[in-house]
Amino acid sequence: MEYIITSIGVLILVIAVAFVTMPALLKRFIEFAKVGKRCYLGGVVRIVFGGLLLIASPHASFFWIPVLVGILLLLSGIAIFVLGPQRIHLFLDWLYEKTDNQLRIPPVIAGLLAALLIYSA
Repeated sequence: MEYIITSIGVLILVIAVAFVTMPALLKRFIEFAKVGKRCYLGGVVRIVFGGLLLIASPHASFFWIPVLVGILLLLSGIAIFVLGPQRIHLFLDWLYEKTDNQLRIPPVIAGLLAALLIYSA
């Protein structure tokens, strides 16, 4: 079970590093997510990863870290479905207009949470 926590942490960390170093990649990802109902894919992935973290959390050294990140992922995944594609697309449009330095802030936070996940496993 520790491998699940570590694998999710490494995956999030790799994506976060890619988005921090190449903000244009994040903009391309935003363009991809804005097409049709593709934003729901992010909701499904967040709910699955959140559930896996909650299931694997009792086996972690610091169990509260995967629980915290799992709850955050579950809530954000549910929020995507509750808000619907129109509001998510408005948010993505707002995010797309940000400067490169402003676009780097969310991946840095995600990378820090991923590092905590890896540490807790």
